[in-house]
Amino acid sequence: MTDYVKKYIKTIRLNSFHPLCETNIGQNAIANFNFPPFIDASCRREPDFENSFPSITALCRQEKFAPQLFPNDIVVYTTVKGKWSADFDHYRIIAILEVIERKDTHLQAKSWYTSKGLKVPSNCMVDDNPPHSFLETAGRYENQKDIKNFLTFPAEKQAVIGERIVKLWDKEYLEKSKKWGTFIITKPIYINLTNPPILTDQDIYNIFKKKINTRTPKKLTPNEFKEVAKFADINFIQP
Repeated sequence: MTDYVKKYIKTIRLNSFHPLCETNIGQNAIANFNFPPFIDASCRREPDFENSFPSITALCRQEKFAPQLFPNDIVVYTTVKGKWSADFDHYRIIAILEVIERKDTHLQAKSWYTSKGLKVPSNCMVDDNPPHSFLETAGRYENQKDIKNFLTFPAEKQAVIGERIVKLWDKEYLEKSKKWGTFIITKPIYINLTNPPILTDQDIYNIFKKKINTRTPKKLTPNEFKEVAKFADINFIQP
């Protein structure tokens, strides 16, 4: 178990996301592009776990999450509930992140990353940072029937449809970034994108004494965080 010592924490939050491995389209992306299975599923990774300094923006949940984060905050990310290569529904603990920088615009965030010689994150909405192609995502279909139908098309048709979908998808993200420009830069305390630990409903109940909705970012107490972190083999110590 790894010790994580932090004297001052402003706020601790629990959030969830949809991983790339959620659909057959995403599983094809994993196989074809050698992506880790538990990165974000969209054309703009939100959050972007693939950067050495993972980033969080308001492309997802708009004003309800990223604009409320500040340095010394902690964010715990899990998947939404799913079977995730098991025969029962559960969550996976993907990352525990410490907020280190808050930028007012995506352009400011780009400058921060480039000044350190780092790749600009996928969720940074700047002109020279294109989205992932449709076939690098989990798709944007809401039911299995549509996904299966898409996968029956020849590659040329998939490419045309995918390009059209991503163009609209990215346009929506651009509008959100203009309205809510907050860009959060973090450092990972823990991250596992390939075989993350399982968190069951019973584990959730044992920690919180009730069911919780991970799709609504939840504030955690230090004691709740300590119990969640144990599943990621992190020993939280608050002097």
